[in-house]
Amino acid sequence: MTEAIQQQGIMIPVKSTQYGGFGMTFQIRGVPIQFVNAIRRILLNEMPVVEITDVQILENTTLMPHELMRHRTEMLPVNVRPTEEDVIRDTRIELRFPGVTEPTLLTTNDFVVSGSRSDILMKGRDLGTPLYFMKLNTGEAVHLTARLTINPRASHVCVATYNIHVDEEKAALLREEHPDKATFDVFHRQRVVHRNEKGQRGVGHQRPHRFFRPVTG
Repeated sequence: MTEAIQQQGIMIPVKSTQYGGFGMTFQIRGVPIQFVNAIRRILLNEMPVVEITDVQILENTTLMPHELMRHRTEMLPVNVRPTEEDVIRDTRIELRFPGVTEPTLLTTNDFVVSGSRSDILMKGRDLGTPLYFMKLNTGEAVHLTARLTINPRASHVCVATYNIHVDEEKAALLREEHPDKATFDVFHRQRVVHRNEKGQRGVGHQRPHRFFRPVTG
């Protein structure tokens, strides 16, 4: 993004402040709010994502409808980048339990993954444990297969927000006059937007955040 902007002769300083496996925070200075909102929309809707597709339910004697089981499978988080074309092409996913003799909880560890990588299904973000998929009651059976694909408009983004540069001096003065300090701090303070030397509102630094969540449907 920065290189494309620079090619047009516009210099917008971008500073990466935090990056992790499930989130990214960066700071942009000197741009209108509308520009940052456009970035937020791109993060939510315009980034390609590798996801599970072509779910074939070959057997299902559970109480879960086929449609819900297919949707839940498609929403499992996948640890594959769009550039890993061989992994996407060769990977096959299968879940098969022909009939259990006692109530059984199925997790992502129960899926059999064949291909060049077997660790494509992500674990829980907070505990690092397998994700719950469904429960089988005694005598129930399930058998499904699936593969991977790139969806250019899929989004497993949980939040993509931005914070506006607040005029600290003006906010401090208004806070003194406000009867409810707590309400001012969490709400009204964000409305005191910094203005540049031309009086343009919202030209300061914004912080779009992008957080990913493991999704189980």
